[in-house]
Amino acid sequence: MFVGFFNKPMQKAINSIATWEIGTDASFSNQVNPLIKMQQVGDVTLDVTATLTTVYAVAVGAYSATSNSILGKLGGIFAINGGAVAKDVLNSLAPIFFFLMFALMAIGFSLAVFLPAVPFLFWMMGVFNWLVSVLVG
Repeated sequence: MFVGFFNKPMQKAINSIATWEIGTDASFSNQVNPLIKMQQVGDVTLDVTATLTTVYAVAVGAYSATSNSILGKLGGIFAINGGAVAKDVLNSLAPIFFFLMFALMAIGFSLAVFLPAVPFLFWMMGVFNWLVSVLVG
């Protein structure tokens, strides 16, 4: 039952992002420049990373606000302190979370910024090599 859902979920997610027809005016065909598509995948990856980091920061702020408020103090006296539980859970998940966010940010940056800059960098190296050959000559 769950085989169809759990069978290669990340590959399906990347395939759906890669086959979006966003950022193209080529309505006469379904073809898109692969470099532009990889840049869009990198942009989506950076957006997801920023969103998840913001959600984590809001969760940290929420547990801090609840554990330091009057309701948090009363909850600690009469029941389980929800702010302390959330703090412990978020602090225990923080290393894994930040490792994954750093990896996603590196992948997104390399796809969204570095990869599109490679042709320009090669062109500039050719221009500088030509200038060096002119100056040497």
